[in-house]
Amino acid sequence: MNGQQVDNGHSPVGPSSIAAIILCPGRVNLCEGIEDTTSFAAAEGTVAHEVGENKLNGKRYPKIGTVIKEDEYEITVDKGMIDAVKVYEQHIKELRGIPSKSKEEQIEGKVNLDIFGAPEVWGTVDYSLSLPFKTLYIRDYKHGQGVTVAAEENPQLMAYALGAAGAMLETYETINMGIVQPRSRDGEQIKIWETTPKELLAWAEDVLKPTVNMALSDNAPLKPGDKQCQWCRAKDICPALAQEVLKTAQKDFAEFADFQPDQVDALSIDDVEKIYPKLKLMSTWIKAIEARVFNTLAIGEPVKGYKLVHGRRARSWSDEIAATRFLKDSGIDPYELKLLTPAKAEKLLEKEQKKEVKALISVSEGKPSIVSEKDKREAITTAADDFAAFKN
Repeated sequence: MNGQQVDNGHSPVGPSSIAAIILCPGRVNLCEGIEDTTSFAAAEGTVAHEVGENKLNGKRYPKIGTVIKEDEYEITVDKGMIDAVKVYEQHIKELRGIPSKSKEEQIEGKVNLDIFGAPEVWGTVDYSLSLPFKTLYIRDYKHGQGVTVAAEENPQLMAYALGAAGAMLETYETINMGIVQPRSRDGEQIKIWETTPKELLAWAEDVLKPTVNMALSDNAPLKPGDKQCQWCRAKDICPALAQEVLKTAQKDFAEFADFQPDQVDALSIDDVEKIYPKLKLMSTWIKAIEARVFNTLAIGEPVKGYKLVHGRRARSWSDEIAATRFLKDSGIDPYELKLLTPAKAEKLLEKEQKKEVKALISVSEGKPSIVSEKDKREAITTAADDFAAFKN
């Protein structure tokens, strides 16, 4: 590895990857040459970023219903996307309004960390605002809602801040970094964390630089774990992940090998506590292997003992207009009348109407889920009967 720009326009040790690389330096070498997979969610996020960038540059929002092609996906700009980007736009508007004799902003600004001894680290920061000798503001927009992103000690934000500040880093009093995630499941749309230039420099010297140097070396270690393996495109071929999973199965699960799923209640809670933290990493590896087998079969290559077949057939009208006419002629109403869900209705309502409609909406608690004890949400206790559906 030499840290040069790769075909997809991203540094292999760019700011967006730094958090995972800190946890597993060897992933850089292992991922080399493996094409990054796309998804609808990723394509949608890219389109939302572009909508936000254009708006900050003075352009209009696209019309609702506009279809934008991104990768192989056709992304429709709906009211939900516009509303999310408006949260970002309003926040940046507030930053722009901070009084200052001089200021400099960058929208989708290119940054690199050459002067901090990490020239291989470069990327694009969504928004930065410099108030000389006072504060450097860094903002990153996240359109996704599946994973809540924290701002505190966020390596991606810290790398962006270093690159945006450059040689002027120590002239600032504070570095203010934030994640704007309008659809975050925890309800916090904007998360802010402040630090000092001194602390940022210490992180660059003690963590970032050694990590990059190690990641680009020939003997960079592979260190599997939940966070670093989740989005790694090499997890299906990672020997360290496979070894960790097999070691876990042989060591931690050995005494439970004869247990059947319906016998789990017979285990002590102490035994369950030993097993549970291992499940997510094992699931990540299992899903990666399943995807590898599927993709191999999909391109016509053999996998001994398996083949690819069509799933359950789904029926649809080949000609909806003709089907509508036929059903009407047969005395059947071809359409069902169904009330919009609150979420869909809110996307169509104006700001004041959204306030009014709240009186018509009842909110029930979501299905209980298991999270880390570090999660900020309040823990719940409930009767065993309430968990019947969860156990199924």
